[in-house]
Amino acid sequence: MEALANDGHPGERVGRARMRARMVVGADIGGTKLCTVVAGEDHRVAYRTWSEHGVGATAELVDYLVTAVEGCREVARSSGGDVVAVGVAVAGWLSPDRERLTLGANLGTRDRDLGGELRHRLGLPVVIENDGNASALAEARAAKESRCVVVLTLGTGVGGGVVVDGQLLLGASGLAGELGHLCVGKGGPPCVCGGRGCLELFASGPAIARAGHAATSAEVVAAAEAGDAAAQRVLRAAGAAIGRAIVLLVPVVDPDLVLISGRLAEAAARWLLPAARATVNRSRPLRQVVAPPRIDLGRLGPEATAIGAAELALLIPTGVAAPSAASPRSA
Repeated sequence: MEALANDGHPGERVGRARMRARMVVGADIGGTKLCTVVAGEDHRVAYRTWSEHGVGATAELVDYLVTAVEGCREVARSSGGDVVAVGVAVAGWLSPDRERLTLGANLGTRDRDLGGELRHRLGLPVVIENDGNASALAEARAAKESRCVVVLTLGTGVGGGVVVDGQLLLGASGLAGELGHLCVGKGGPPCVCGGRGCLELFASGPAIARAGHAATSAEVVAAAEAGDAAAQRVLRAAGAAIGRAIVLLVPVVDPDLVLISGRLAEAAARWLLPAARATVNRSRPLRQVVAPPRIDLGRLGPEATAIGAAELALLIPTGVAAPSAASPRSA
């Protein structure tokens, strides 16, 4: 990461005092991995990290996020920048005001004032958003030619988000875009949401590993790449489940672009995408009045969610004061 001098030349030391670059941190904490990015006001990512975690309680979650953000702040300082705000995208259901983590099933926590705790610990303005929504926001802004973008993010669960004319669709309780819980099948094990037949049970990393009798979805993808027909069938079945979810979405939100994102999506795209497209083309809801949406791989790669969190941090007004570390908010 390069320091930016106030005359625009990276890293150049000048005789007069330098303006420190205003920067933000975007963090994406999923069920097993954390991605952080540092971005400037020009929206360009200057620094990024990936790590795996074993978070299993809210205290661990907050500690882990604080450590990661402080590491990013140190990198920014050493490069001539100041982190002025933080965006956190979390795998879980949030309160309508985006303050409390109502339930993070894959993180082992529920009903905590995540925003307040992080503000107190970091002494910075913090914005919280669901991971699927953050990814959708970033991908939609990269796909400027599309009016209605649906994003499905494959990981420990299946996240999702819907962006219409540049605005996230949140719904009455802030739960719109929970696309991993569209019912695309019958029976099977219960989902963490309490339902059955959810897309997450067919197309998430653990679901693919389970169907492929493997420890991880990466093993299934590796076997498919090596020519294992059974592994390829598992991935095509996951793609067909994604296609069934898209069929359900077409009459509801009328997307012109559907993007599948995340590390798993990138690794298995050659099987997931054709199967999803074929499923949609067979059903073709509203075929007499609208063309099926384009279905493609996300454009920002596995960092899309962290980039979306950083975008949200950049929206925090400049005049918002950092919270006092003297008075923590209760959980």
